[in-house]
Amino acid sequence: MTRDYGPDETWPTHKKAYWRAPLEQARAAGWTLHYVDAPHTFGTAACPAGEHTFKIDGTATGAAFFAAEASKIVTRKCRHGAGTQAGKVRERVERGAELLERAEQLLDMAESKLSHIEVYQASWSIVGSLEAESDQLQMQIDTAELTLAEADCIADGAALHRDELTALEAELAVVEAQLESELTTADSLDEPPAADVVEESLEAARQQVGEAEDVAVALRRREGLAKPLAQRARRARARIDDLRARLAVVQER
Repeated sequence: MTRDYGPDETWPTHKKAYWRAPLEQARAAGWTLHYVDAPHTFGTAACPAGEHTFKIDGTATGAAFFAAEASKIVTRKCRHGAGTQAGKVRERVERGAELLERAEQLLDMAESKLSHIEVYQASWSIVGSLEAESDQLQMQIDTAELTLAEADCIADGAALHRDELTALEAELAVVEAQLESELTTADSLDEPPAADVVEESLEAARQQVGEAEDVAVALRRREGLAKPLAQRARRARARIDDLRARLAVVQER
């Protein structure tokens, strides 16, 4: 039976005393255990970054030596866990992740508010366009009615003017029906937040990302830890730029 154990779980107890100390050190440092429970193999432990591992024998000859070496890996060589020197590294990684988590939450809020503004503006823009089209058609109808009333032409000519007037009135009826529908939709929308509120969220997210980038720089010697933070920060920056571009369009309307 195999099973993976995290650092917050209770690990199986090795029957050899010399393995218990390094296993406890590894667990305390945030390592994970892949437990095998085979006749001659206990399992494999891995550090949080997955860069350092050691195998735990069950009954191998010279296992006490390997247990001592495993202890050195955890306490001296590995800098990814919560060991003496690794504690600061782990804290930095956690700090960077927390900063980016907050930045992403702020970006979610900003995007939701921005989408609300965009939908609201688009809806009332359609209403405005339909109102302008309705006014234009009404002017054309008024002109057509005046022309028909004052026309001094043959019957066929008058019939043409009447056909034009009928077509304009039919077109106006369609536009007014669309206008009524769009007005109902626009009136049902909640008042959107001000664009400044969106900008405040974006600026707060930018500051969080900047701090996370500083953390990644501090971890630059540990590429396995710094790279994921840096990549995540770049994605957040790209998202900020995209939302600010959309916000600029909203502010120009």
